[in-house]
Amino acid sequence: MRFLKNLYYSPNIEHPKTVCWRLAHQAGMLSVYVLYLPEGEPARTPEGHNQLELCHSAFLQQPWYKKHPPLIVGIAMGREQALELVRTIVQEALDKNHDTDIRKLLFPDGRTEDYVGCGFHGHFHPKTGKRKGDGK
Repeated sequence: MRFLKNLYYSPNIEHPKTVCWRLAHQAGMLSVYVLYLPEGEPARTPEGHNQLELCHSAFLQQPWYKKHPPLIVGIAMGREQALELVRTIVQEALDKNHDTDIRKLLFPDGRTEDYVGCGFHGHFHPKTGKRKGDGK
């Protein structure tokens, strides 16, 4: 899994690092929904891409997502909170850029690489709070 450095998450998620760790390790979570940027989808907007996709976290446990990890931009507990998170992101884009282009909000210079990687996904241990290998 790939995560946005400045990950959006709903206020009812107390430990976002733990949720990201569980997503990266494909551990089941019953009420977690994920917002991600689709890639390789057919054009659905005038800009040629979908803005955001919303799905239950179990959807990402399919084998296809191991080979093609999505860029996760937000996590939420429950569908209602996920929809509220979408509203928050779109409102932020509208306030900042005067349009609803979410990619322009997330990647102002157009380079995705600089904004990807929470620094804890894949290596963060939820119980100890330490990252593997660097002693932090």
